[in-house]
Amino acid sequence: MLTQLHLAYIPIRKEGKINIILISTSSLYNNDSLISAWGVFINLHLTHIYIFMISIFNSQSLFNQIRIPHMVNPFSDQKQFMKACDQTADNEMNAEQYDLYRKLIAEEVCELEDSVKNNDRVEQLDALIDILVVTIGAIHSMGADAEGAWNEVLQTNLAKIDPQTGKVTKRDDGKVLKPEGWKAPELKPFLSEFK
Repeated sequence: MLTQLHLAYIPIRKEGKINIILISTSSLYNNDSLISAWGVFINLHLTHIYIFMISIFNSQSLFNQIRIPHMVNPFSDQKQFMKACDQTADNEMNAEQYDLYRKLIAEEVCELEDSVKNNDRVEQLDALIDILVVTIGAIHSMGADAEGAWNEVLQTNLAKIDPQTGKVTKRDDGKVLKPEGWKAPELKPFLSEFK
């Protein structure tokens, strides 16, 4: 009986339009049946292409037992939810909606602080996830390219890693230091008014 499908992701970073390629592979035996799956995830700026191929030998009935896991993308997930709420989530500023999300962020931060005081780790996790959700909602509400901005900030953060050691340099207080030649993220291109 097939109980789970394990996927191994191998991230490959490239310059240019292709940001990340994820290749997943899995194979396992069930009775005398071999199941193999592979997939490719390509991020071409705002376009997402998902390709999954599944090969099953000797047991077609196993096909219904395979569940390809959801490829987590909080930005598109929140955009889908916002559209279901009749909210704008495209490349346009919605000031009223943006103000709402800013208030929601403040509320969720207060809930986080309360849960920390009460030492309630379940509520802390709930508040942290909610902070992510409403923050992404605010970014969409301001008409920004959330994924593009995320990738820009992530790349500049990763540029702080010393390629020789694979580690960042820190001050005594734990603050990560910027290496010589480091450049701050350029976020203007991800705002609709600068496109």
